[in-house]
Amino acid sequence: MSYTSVEKVPLWKMAMDLVETVYRFTDRLPPEEKAGLIASMRRTVVSLPAKIAEAYGATETDDAGKSLHAVLAGLRELHTQLAIAERLRYIRHMRTLAVRHRMKAVAQRTERVLDSFTQQQNLLAAPPHAPPQSPSSLAA
Repeated sequence: MSYTSVEKVPLWKMAMDLVETVYRFTDRLPPEEKAGLIASMRRTVVSLPAKIAEAYGATETDDAGKSLHAVLAGLRELHTQLAIAERLRYIRHMRTLAVRHRMKAVAQRTERVLDSFTQQQNLLAAPPHAPPQSPSSLAA
């Protein structure tokens, strides 16, 4: 198995941009949340590009799909963490919009990549097509 860099993969780049956005966002949260919400959000967002890299390095389509599903789960987790920050009034909804916008873009791209993996897997699992029948064999 060879090592392939994911630095040129658009989805990975988008996830890395989201990491930067979340780190800047969490700098605005109260310092008493350093070991709580801040650490949790950062841990969640850092896992996203790592799971994407894992998906692109997978040798099996099933493994890639599992990694990409984990990305979507991580985005839902991050969404929940943002909602907690809002409910605790650590930050107003307007301040979360940049994070939410990037999250949505990563989710949409992840879903498209997942669809392409699924189509590829379906093609590999499909039975071979029967050769076309000649018109004379159809008449019999």
